[in-house]
This record gives sequence, C-alpha cells and structure tokens, in this order.
Amino acid sequence: MASHRTAGGHRHYQPDAPTTVTRIRTLLAAGLPTRVIQELMPCFVGDAGELQPCVLDHLRAQLAELDSRMADLARARAALGAIVASTTGTPAQQ
Repeated sequence: MASHRTAGGHRHYQPDAPTTVTRIRTLLAAGLPTRVIQELMPCFVGDAGELQPCVLDHLRAQLAELDSRMADLARARAALGAIVASTTGTPAQQ
C-alpha cells in the first residue's frame, strides 16, 4: 500500500486504503500467504469483496492445500492421542 509523508512525518494513504486493508485481512483470515494475496489484489471487482472468476483455480488450489494440511494435523493428533493413551492407560480425549 503506497503512502506519502507530510512534512511532519505523518503518513497519508489513498482514500481506498480502508478497502484494501479489509481485503488483505479477509484473505489472511482465509489462510492465504502474503505472496498469494499480493497476486490476488488486482483481481478484486469494484468495491465489493468479490474476486474475478479467473482466480478460481488458484483459490481452489489454496483450499486443497489447506485440506491437506488439516488432514496431516488430524493424523498427527490421532497418533499423539494414541501415545498419550498408551502411556496413561486411558483413552485419549477427542
């Protein structure tokens, strides 16, 4: 996000800065890395939070990556739960 400084050192941003920040925060909350967010920023439609359809493949790939990471975490959790259960002699909590 571009800004300029006043003589007093204060930053001034473009009028659309709040919209840009909202978009970035939304994409960060969705788990997207900043390098991907940078690629997607020019693809927003108007002032809405809607993206151009041409980025769907990219978004779907990110979603698949999240699904894969979640599955890996679920397997790791189950394995750790089994270790805890065998160590304590009690079933692991869900």
